[in-house]
Amino acid sequence: FSGTLTVLELVPGATGRPLNVLAVGAHPDDVEIGAGGLLSELARSGTAGCVSVLVLTGTADRAAEARASAAEMLVGVEHTVDCHDLPDGRLPAVWGEVKDLLEACASRGPRPDLVIGPDPAEAGTGGHGAVDLVRLLWARRVTEWA
Repeated sequence: FSGTLTVLELVPGATGRPLNVLAVGAHPDDVEIGAGGLLSELARSGTAGCVSVLVLTGTADRAAEARASAAEMLVGVEHTVDCHDLPDGRLPAVWGEVKDLLEACASRGPRPDLVIGPDPAEAGTGGHGAVDLVRLLWARRVTEWA
């Protein structure tokens, strides 16, 4: 491959305006580890307009780390970091709460152009099934928004 491929070319309908991005992580460091480079590049290039980060599990200290990391990655970009304290390793036991958090996130703020979630290949090592809920919820939302 030779040439330049920008993120905007990968997100249909987003050309010419900054992207609204949603990043979902099961744990406070999941977004930084899985998408830190992408989010930093979106911020640096001016491609990201607004970034929302949703973290499902973690302590208050870990939530503070997630907020600090987001501030470092997203310099100059409007962003929010919502951290919750659902039980780590036991998300299937609280699927209703997980779904409620994802639904609330989906229904507020601007519609995301890009949703970043747990890697399906890693679902057994930390996503605890959250990947399935993220995929199902936003697949349905995309249909509703179309």
